Amino acid sequence: NACIFTVHGWVEIDLKNYKAINCVKEQLHDNIFNSNFYKNKEYIFWPKIQKLENYSSNFTSAISYYDTEFIYNIIRYPEFTPEQFKDALLFLCDVCKYAKDNGYYLRTHLWNVTYVRGYPYLIDIRDFEILKTQDWKIIFLGHFDEKLNNHCPIHISNFMVNHLDIISKLNNCKNDLDEIKNIINEIKIVETNNGKWSNYHETRCNFLYDASIFSNSLYEQIKNFKGGAHDKTKSLNLFTLIEELKPRTIIELGCNNGLYTFGCTKFAPTVGIDYDINAINLANKINKKLKTRATFININLLDENVPEYGINGVYDNIYTRFRSELVIAPAIIHHLFDQCNSTDKIICIFNKFATKYMIIEQIPDKVNENQLILSLKKYNWEIEKIIPSCPNPRKWFLCIKK
Repeated sequence: NACIFTVHGWVEIDLKNYKAINCVKEQLHDNIFNSNFYKNKEYIFWPKIQKLENYSSNFTSAISYYDTEFIYNIIRYPEFTPEQFKDALLFLCDVCKYAKDNGYYLRTHLWNVTYVRGYPYLIDIRDFEILKTQDWKIIFLGHFDEKLNNHCPIHISNFMVNHLDIISKLNNCKNDLDEIKNIINEIKIVETNNGKWSNYHETRCNFLYDASIFSNSLYEQIKNFKGGAHDKTKSLNLFTLIEELKPRTIIELGCNNGLYTFGCTKFAPTVGIDYDINAINLANKINKKLKTRATFININLLDENVPEYGINGVYDNIYTRFRSELVIAPAIIHHLFDQCNSTDKIICIFNKFATKYMIIEQIPDKVNENQLILSLKKYNWEIEKIIPSCPNPRKWFLCIKK
Protein backbone atom coordinates (compact mmCIF):
# COMPACT_ATOMS: atom_id res chain seq x y z
CA ASN A 1 0.00 0.00 0.00
CA ALA A 2 2.98 2.34 0.39
CA CYS A 3 3.57 2.19 -3.38
CA ILE A 4 1.23 5.10 -4.14
CA PHE A 5 2.74 5.98 -7.51
CA THR A 6 3.24 2.81 -9.53
CA VAL A 7 4.14 4.33 -12.92
CA HIS A 8 7.74 3.14 -12.48
CA GLY A 9 6.77 -0.10 -10.73
CA TRP A 10 6.01 -1.37 -7.26
CA VAL A 11 7.22 -3.76 -4.55
CA GLU A 12 5.35 -6.92 -3.57
CA ILE A 13 6.08 -7.84 0.04
CA ASP A 14 5.46 -11.24 1.63
CA LEU A 15 5.69 -10.65 5.38
CA LYS A 16 5.13 -14.31 6.19
CA ASN A 17 8.16 -15.51 4.24
CA TYR A 18 10.17 -12.27 4.43
CA LYS A 19 10.33 -11.80 0.67
CA ALA A 20 10.37 -8.59 -1.38
CA ILE A 21 9.95 -8.47 -5.16
CA ASN A 22 10.67 -5.27 -7.09
CA CYS A 23 8.39 -5.11 -10.13
CA VAL A 24 9.95 -2.88 -12.77
CA LYS A 25 7.99 -1.06 -15.50
CA GLU A 26 10.72 1.21 -16.93
CA GLN A 27 13.41 -0.11 -19.28
CA LEU A 28 15.83 2.42 -17.79
CA HIS A 29 15.53 0.83 -14.35
CA ASP A 30 15.88 -2.67 -15.75
CA ASN A 31 19.08 -1.57 -17.46
CA ILE A 32 20.36 0.02 -14.27
CA PHE A 33 19.66 -3.06 -12.17
CA ASN A 34 21.77 -5.14 -14.56
CA SER A 35 24.65 -2.65 -14.63
CA ASN A 36 27.93 -2.44 -12.75
CA PHE A 37 26.73 0.97 -11.57
CA TYR A 38 24.12 -0.76 -9.42
CA LYS A 39 25.96 -4.00 -8.61
CA ASN A 40 29.07 -2.20 -7.32
CA LYS A 41 27.09 -0.55 -4.54
CA GLU A 42 24.90 -3.47 -3.41
CA TYR A 43 25.02 -3.92 0.40
CA ILE A 44 26.64 -0.45 0.57
CA PHE A 45 24.15 2.09 -0.83
CA TRP A 46 21.16 -0.15 -1.56
CA PRO A 47 19.79 -3.73 -1.43
CA LYS A 48 21.19 -6.69 -3.33
CA ILE A 49 18.85 -7.86 -6.08
CA GLN A 50 18.52 -10.92 -8.31
CA LYS A 51 16.49 -11.00 -11.52
CA LEU A 52 13.64 -13.52 -11.61
CA GLU A 53 12.79 -15.21 -14.89
CA ASN A 54 9.52 -16.95 -14.03
CA TYR A 55 7.77 -14.60 -11.62
CA SER A 56 4.15 -13.55 -12.17
CA SER A 57 2.49 -10.66 -10.34
CA ASN A 58 -1.11 -10.76 -9.16
CA PHE A 59 -1.31 -6.98 -9.48
CA THR A 60 -0.49 -6.27 -13.12
CA SER A 61 2.34 -6.96 -15.53
CA ALA A 62 5.84 -5.48 -15.43
CA ILE A 63 8.78 -5.82 -17.78
CA SER A 64 10.99 -7.47 -15.14
CA TYR A 65 10.99 -8.71 -11.55
CA TYR A 66 13.79 -8.70 -8.99
CA ASP A 67 14.10 -10.69 -5.79
CA THR A 68 15.25 -7.95 -3.41
CA GLU A 69 17.09 -8.13 -0.11
CA PHE A 70 14.35 -8.07 2.55
CA ILE A 71 14.71 -5.13 4.93
CA TYR A 72 13.57 -5.90 8.47
CA ASN A 73 12.48 -3.28 11.00
CA ILE A 74 12.41 -0.16 8.85
CA ILE A 75 12.82 3.02 10.85
CA ARG A 76 11.47 6.19 9.26
CA TYR A 77 13.30 9.48 9.20
CA PRO A 78 11.12 11.22 11.87
CA GLU A 79 12.35 8.43 14.20
CA PHE A 80 16.04 9.10 13.46
CA THR A 81 18.20 10.50 16.21
CA PRO A 82 19.77 13.88 15.37
CA GLU A 83 23.05 12.06 14.64
CA GLN A 84 21.28 9.71 12.24
CA PHE A 85 19.44 12.58 10.55
CA LYS A 86 22.68 14.36 9.66
CA ASP A 87 24.35 11.06 8.74
CA ALA A 88 21.46 10.19 6.40
CA LEU A 89 21.63 13.58 4.63
CA LEU A 90 25.35 13.14 4.06
CA PHE A 91 24.66 9.64 2.78
CA LEU A 92 22.18 11.05 0.25
CA CYS A 93 24.86 13.49 -0.89
CA ASP A 94 27.19 10.56 -1.57
CA VAL A 95 24.52 8.50 -3.34
CA CYS A 96 23.48 11.45 -5.51
CA LYS A 97 27.10 12.26 -6.36
CA TYR A 98 27.66 8.65 -7.41
CA ALA A 99 24.52 8.77 -9.57
CA LYS A 100 25.53 12.11 -11.13
CA ASP A 101 29.02 10.83 -11.96
CA ASN A 102 27.38 7.98 -13.85
CA GLY A 103 24.88 10.14 -15.75
CA TYR A 104 21.83 9.69 -13.54
CA TYR A 105 19.59 11.88 -11.40
CA LEU A 106 18.00 10.37 -8.29
CA ARG A 107 14.61 11.83 -7.36
CA THR A 108 14.70 10.83 -3.72
CA HIS A 109 14.35 12.01 -0.09
CA LEU A 110 14.81 10.79 3.48
CA TRP A 111 11.62 8.69 3.41
CA ASN A 112 13.58 6.41 1.09
CA VAL A 113 16.37 5.95 3.64
CA THR A 114 16.48 3.62 6.62
CA TYR A 115 19.33 2.07 8.62
CA VAL A 116 20.69 -1.41 7.87
CA ARG A 117 23.69 -3.01 9.59
CA GLY A 118 24.28 0.31 11.34
CA TYR A 119 24.45 2.47 8.20
CA PRO A 120 22.04 4.54 6.06
CA TYR A 121 20.50 2.49 3.25
CA LEU A 122 18.41 3.47 0.24
CA ILE A 123 15.28 1.32 0.08
CA ASP A 124 13.42 2.85 -2.87
CA ILE A 125 15.59 1.94 -5.84
CA ARG A 126 13.33 2.88 -8.76
CA ASP A 127 13.76 6.67 -8.64
CA PHE A 128 16.61 7.02 -11.15
CA GLU A 129 16.31 9.31 -14.17
CA ILE A 130 18.66 10.25 -16.98
CA LEU A 131 20.65 13.25 -15.81
CA LYS A 132 19.59 16.54 -17.42
CA THR A 133 19.28 19.83 -15.54
CA GLN A 134 17.35 18.60 -12.49
CA ASP A 135 17.65 20.40 -9.17
CA TRP A 136 19.64 18.54 -6.48
CA LYS A 137 18.77 21.03 -3.74
CA ILE A 138 15.09 20.06 -3.58
CA ILE A 139 16.08 16.60 -2.34
CA PHE A 140 17.37 18.19 0.86
CA LEU A 141 15.19 21.29 1.27
CA GLY A 142 12.04 19.16 1.29
CA HIS A 143 12.73 18.18 4.91
CA PHE A 144 13.29 21.75 6.10
CA ASP A 145 9.71 23.04 5.76
CA GLU A 146 8.51 25.34 8.52
CA LYS A 147 4.94 24.15 7.93
CA LEU A 148 4.46 20.51 8.86
CA ASN A 149 2.85 18.12 6.38
CA ASN A 150 2.90 14.45 5.36
CA HIS A 151 6.31 14.80 3.75
CA CYS A 152 7.75 16.79 6.65
CA PRO A 153 5.81 15.71 9.78
CA ILE A 154 8.45 16.75 12.31
CA HIS A 155 10.07 20.16 12.63
CA ILE A 156 13.72 20.40 11.67
CA SER A 157 14.54 21.97 15.06
CA ASN A 158 14.13 18.51 16.58
CA PHE A 159 17.34 17.51 14.79
CA MET A 160 19.51 20.64 14.57
CA VAL A 161 19.99 23.98 16.28
CA ASN A 162 21.16 26.00 13.26
CA HIS A 163 18.41 25.07 10.80
CA LEU A 164 17.67 28.65 9.72
CA ASP A 165 21.29 29.16 8.72
CA ILE A 166 21.37 25.83 6.84
CA ILE A 167 18.12 26.61 5.01
CA SER A 168 19.44 30.02 3.95
CA LYS A 169 22.69 28.54 2.66
CA LEU A 170 20.93 25.76 0.75
CA ASN A 171 18.54 28.23 -0.86
CA ASN A 172 21.41 30.43 -2.00
CA CYS A 173 23.95 27.83 -3.04
CA LYS A 174 24.63 26.55 -6.55
CA ASN A 175 23.08 23.35 -7.88
CA ASP A 176 26.28 21.59 -6.89
CA LEU A 177 26.44 18.45 -4.75
CA ASP A 178 29.89 19.21 -3.32
CA GLU A 179 28.68 22.61 -2.09
CA ILE A 180 25.47 21.05 -0.77
CA LYS A 181 27.48 18.44 1.16
CA ASN A 182 29.71 21.13 2.67
CA ILE A 183 26.58 22.92 3.93
CA ILE A 184 25.10 19.70 5.35
CA ASN A 185 28.39 19.11 7.17
CA GLU A 186 27.82 22.42 8.97
CA ILE A 187 24.68 21.09 10.66
CA LYS A 188 24.92 21.39 14.45
CA ILE A 189 22.82 18.57 15.83
CA VAL A 190 20.67 18.85 18.93
CA GLU A 191 22.70 17.58 21.88
CA THR A 192 21.12 15.93 24.91
CA ASN A 193 22.44 15.32 28.40
CA ASN A 194 22.98 11.79 29.61
CA GLY A 195 19.95 10.16 31.18
CA LYS A 196 19.90 8.30 34.48
CA TRP A 197 20.84 5.01 32.82
CA SER A 198 23.03 6.25 29.94
CA ASN A 199 26.23 4.93 31.50
CA TYR A 200 24.63 2.06 33.39
CA HIS A 201 27.07 -0.63 32.23
CA GLU A 202 30.17 1.56 32.73
CA THR A 203 33.36 -0.46 32.07
CA ARG A 204 31.60 -3.81 32.39
CA CYS A 205 30.91 -3.74 28.63
CA ASN A 206 34.42 -2.92 27.48
CA PHE A 207 34.54 -6.26 25.69
CA LEU A 208 31.59 -5.08 23.56
CA TYR A 209 33.05 -1.63 22.92
CA ASP A 210 36.39 -3.16 21.90
CA ALA A 211 34.89 -5.73 19.50
CA SER A 212 35.29 -5.13 15.77
CA ILE A 213 33.01 -7.94 14.49
CA PHE A 214 30.13 -9.96 15.85
CA SER A 215 31.45 -13.47 16.38
CA ASN A 216 30.58 -16.64 18.28
CA SER A 217 33.16 -15.60 20.84
CA LEU A 218 31.43 -12.25 21.37
CA TYR A 219 28.06 -14.01 21.63
CA GLU A 220 29.41 -16.28 24.36
CA GLN A 221 30.68 -13.25 26.27
CA ILE A 222 27.22 -11.68 26.07
CA LYS A 223 25.53 -14.95 27.06
CA ASN A 224 27.77 -15.22 30.13
CA PHE A 225 27.72 -11.51 30.99
CA LYS A 226 27.69 -11.08 34.77
CA GLY A 227 26.59 -7.46 34.98
CA GLY A 228 26.47 -5.44 38.16
CA ALA A 229 25.41 -8.46 40.23
CA HIS A 230 28.62 -10.30 39.24
CA ASP A 231 26.49 -13.33 38.39
CA LYS A 232 25.89 -14.78 34.91
CA THR A 233 22.55 -16.41 35.84
CA LYS A 234 20.46 -13.63 34.27
CA SER A 235 22.21 -13.58 30.89
CA LEU A 236 22.81 -17.32 30.69
CA ASN A 237 19.18 -18.25 31.39
CA LEU A 238 17.83 -15.61 29.01
CA PHE A 239 19.90 -16.78 26.05
CA THR A 240 19.32 -20.43 26.86
CA LEU A 241 15.59 -19.76 26.49
CA ILE A 242 16.14 -17.91 23.20
CA GLU A 243 18.24 -20.80 21.88
CA GLU A 244 15.36 -23.15 22.66
CA LEU A 245 12.65 -20.93 21.11
CA LYS A 246 14.49 -20.14 17.86
CA PRO A 247 12.34 -17.06 17.04
CA ARG A 248 12.53 -15.56 13.56
CA THR A 249 12.26 -11.96 14.81
CA ILE A 250 13.01 -10.38 18.20
CA ILE A 251 12.50 -7.04 19.93
CA GLU A 252 14.16 -5.92 23.15
CA LEU A 253 12.32 -3.35 25.25
CA GLY A 254 14.74 -1.28 27.29
CA CYS A 255 17.90 -2.13 25.33
CA ASN A 256 20.27 0.49 26.78
CA ASN A 257 23.60 0.14 24.91
CA GLY A 258 22.31 -2.83 22.89
CA LEU A 259 24.23 -5.59 24.68
CA TYR A 260 21.42 -8.16 24.66
CA THR A 261 20.07 -6.90 21.33
CA PHE A 262 23.41 -7.71 19.73
CA GLY A 263 23.34 -11.14 21.33
CA CYS A 264 19.87 -11.76 19.90
CA THR A 265 21.06 -11.04 16.36
CA LYS A 266 22.79 -14.43 16.38
CA PHE A 267 19.29 -15.87 15.97
CA ALA A 268 17.18 -13.25 14.20
CA PRO A 269 16.86 -9.63 13.09
CA THR A 270 16.36 -7.71 16.33
CA VAL A 271 15.03 -4.28 17.30
CA GLY A 272 16.30 -2.52 20.40
CA ILE A 273 14.09 0.17 21.94
CA ASP A 274 15.04 2.61 24.67
CA TYR A 275 13.83 6.03 25.86
CA ASP A 276 17.43 7.20 26.47
CA ILE A 277 18.65 8.78 23.22
CA ASN A 278 22.29 8.69 24.33
CA ALA A 279 22.08 4.95 24.96
CA ILE A 280 20.62 4.57 21.45
CA ASN A 281 23.42 6.72 20.00
CA LEU A 282 25.95 4.45 21.69
CA ALA A 283 24.20 1.30 20.41
CA ASN A 284 24.20 2.74 16.87
CA LYS A 285 27.90 3.58 17.16
CA ILE A 286 28.70 0.01 18.21
CA ASN A 287 26.57 -1.39 15.40
CA LYS A 288 28.55 0.56 12.82
CA LYS A 289 31.52 -1.60 13.83
CA LEU A 290 29.72 -4.90 14.30
CA LYS A 291 27.36 -4.56 11.28
CA THR A 292 24.74 -6.83 12.84
CA ARG A 293 21.06 -7.38 12.10
CA ALA A 294 20.19 -4.98 14.94
CA THR A 295 18.09 -1.85 14.54
CA PHE A 296 17.83 0.70 17.35
CA ILE A 297 15.15 3.30 17.93
CA ASN A 298 14.61 5.97 20.56
CA ILE A 299 11.05 5.60 21.91
CA ASN A 300 9.28 6.21 25.20
CA LEU A 301 7.13 3.07 25.51
CA LEU A 302 4.58 4.85 27.68
CA ASP A 303 3.99 7.62 25.15
CA GLU A 304 0.40 7.19 23.94
CA ASN A 305 0.98 9.38 20.87
CA VAL A 306 2.05 6.75 18.34
CA PRO A 307 1.98 8.32 14.86
CA GLU A 308 1.38 6.56 11.56
CA TYR A 309 3.48 8.18 8.88
CA GLY A 310 2.85 8.77 5.19
CA ILE A 311 -0.31 9.57 3.27
CA ASN A 312 -3.20 7.82 5.04
CA GLY A 313 -0.67 6.18 7.37
CA VAL A 314 0.80 3.92 4.66
CA TYR A 315 4.11 3.64 6.52
CA ASP A 316 2.31 2.30 9.61
CA ASN A 317 3.26 2.79 13.26
CA ILE A 318 5.96 1.23 15.43
CA TYR A 319 3.71 -1.63 16.56
CA THR A 320 3.10 -2.77 13.00
CA ARG A 321 6.66 -2.30 11.74
CA PHE A 322 8.46 -3.78 14.75
CA ARG A 323 6.02 -6.50 15.77
CA SER A 324 8.12 -9.60 16.41
CA GLU A 325 7.75 -13.25 17.35
CA LEU A 326 9.61 -12.68 20.63
CA VAL A 327 9.71 -9.76 23.07
CA ILE A 328 12.42 -9.70 25.70
CA ALA A 329 12.04 -7.24 28.56
CA PRO A 330 15.03 -7.37 30.90
CA ALA A 331 14.99 -5.14 33.99
CA ILE A 332 12.40 -2.72 32.64
CA ILE A 333 9.02 -3.70 34.06
CA HIS A 334 9.63 -2.05 37.45
CA HIS A 335 10.73 1.21 35.81
CA LEU A 336 7.58 1.29 33.71
CA PHE A 337 5.47 0.42 36.74
CA ASP A 338 7.00 3.28 38.73
CA GLN A 339 5.74 5.65 36.02
CA CYS A 340 2.30 4.26 35.17
CA ASN A 341 1.41 2.10 38.21
CA SER A 342 -0.44 -0.37 35.98
CA THR A 343 0.60 -3.89 34.97
CA ASP A 344 -2.37 -3.88 32.58
CA LYS A 345 -0.92 -0.94 30.66
CA ILE A 346 2.55 -2.48 30.58
CA ILE A 347 1.37 -5.86 29.27
CA CYS A 348 -0.93 -4.12 26.80
CA ILE A 349 2.16 -2.41 25.32
CA PHE A 350 4.23 -5.61 25.35
CA ASN A 351 1.35 -7.43 23.68
CA LYS A 352 1.33 -4.97 20.78
CA PHE A 353 4.92 -5.94 19.96
CA ALA A 354 4.81 -9.73 20.49
CA THR A 355 3.15 -12.42 18.37
CA LYS A 356 4.33 -15.68 19.99
CA TYR A 357 6.58 -15.31 23.03
CA MET A 358 7.56 -12.90 25.76
CA ILE A 359 10.48 -13.28 28.17
CA ILE A 360 9.89 -10.80 30.99
CA GLU A 361 12.23 -10.23 33.91
CA GLN A 362 9.96 -10.00 36.93
CA ILE A 363 11.14 -7.88 39.89
CA PRO A 364 8.99 -9.25 42.77
CA ASP A 365 9.90 -6.59 45.33
CA LYS A 366 8.85 -3.86 42.86
CA VAL A 367 5.92 -5.31 40.88
CA ASN A 368 3.09 -7.33 42.44
CA GLU A 369 3.34 -10.81 40.96
CA ASN A 370 -0.33 -11.76 41.24
CA GLN A 371 -1.29 -8.50 39.57
CA LEU A 372 1.21 -9.19 36.77
CA ILE A 373 -0.13 -12.70 36.20
CA LEU A 374 -3.68 -11.39 35.96
CA SER A 375 -2.59 -8.83 33.38
CA LEU A 376 -0.88 -11.53 31.34
CA LYS A 377 -4.04 -13.62 31.37
CA LYS A 378 -6.12 -10.60 30.36
CA TYR A 379 -4.13 -10.37 27.13
CA ASN A 380 -4.12 -14.15 26.56
CA TRP A 381 -0.58 -14.87 27.69
CA GLU A 382 0.26 -17.96 29.72
CA ILE A 383 3.40 -18.43 31.80
CA GLU A 384 5.11 -21.49 30.37
CA LYS A 385 8.23 -21.47 32.52
CA ILE A 386 9.77 -19.55 35.44
CA ILE A 387 13.55 -19.62 35.86
CA PRO A 388 15.96 -17.60 38.00
CA SER A 389 17.47 -14.26 37.08
CA CYS A 390 19.71 -12.25 39.35
CA PRO A 391 20.10 -10.76 41.82
CA ASN A 392 17.65 -12.92 43.76
CA PRO A 393 14.59 -12.79 43.88
CA ARG A 394 14.42 -11.65 40.24
CA LYS A 395 13.15 -14.26 37.81
CA TRP A 396 12.41 -14.78 34.13
CA PHE A 397 8.84 -15.44 32.98
CA LEU A 398 8.63 -17.26 29.66
CA CYS A 399 5.15 -16.43 28.35
CA ILE A 400 3.37 -18.08 25.42
CA LYS A 401 0.54 -16.46 23.43
CA LYS A 402 -2.70 -18.45 23.65
